[in-house]
Parts: sequence; C-alpha cells; structure tokens
Amino acid sequence: MENFKLVKDKVTTTRLKQWYGDQVKGDIIRYELPQLGALNFVMYDALNGGVTNSTALDKHGKTLGAQLLNMTID
Repeated sequence: MENFKLVKDKVTTTRLKQWYGDQVKGDIIRYELPQLGALNFVMYDALNGGVTNSTALDKHGKTLGAQLLNMTID
C-alpha cells in the first residue's frame, strides 16, 4: 500500500492536466479505489469528442492510458 500512497500523492488531476496538455481540454476527475490500490481518471473533452464522435486514431483512449505510464514522478 506504500506504493499506492506514493502514486496517490503524486498523480494528481493538476499533474495530469500538465502531462496531457491540449489533448484533454476539459476537467479531469479522479476517483480513488483504495481497496484495489487503484485510481480511476475521467477526462472530459478528450479525443475530440470520444469514441462515438472522434476521428482520432485512438477513439477509445487506450493510448492515453499507455502515455500515463511514461509520466515520471519524484
């Protein structure tokens, strides 16, 4: 659980807004799932409207999740 605390403290919605930049134009909401040691992020106005509206190559946002794994934290 120590790793979860580190990630919870460092991976904030503000940090994600900085990380994704113009890829996410709306708000980001974070839901904590401590019983699973997980965080769930909902990003609004991403992918040019989402899976049903977007012409982006990654309509489902799988690449956004993979991109998050590259974010360094102190």
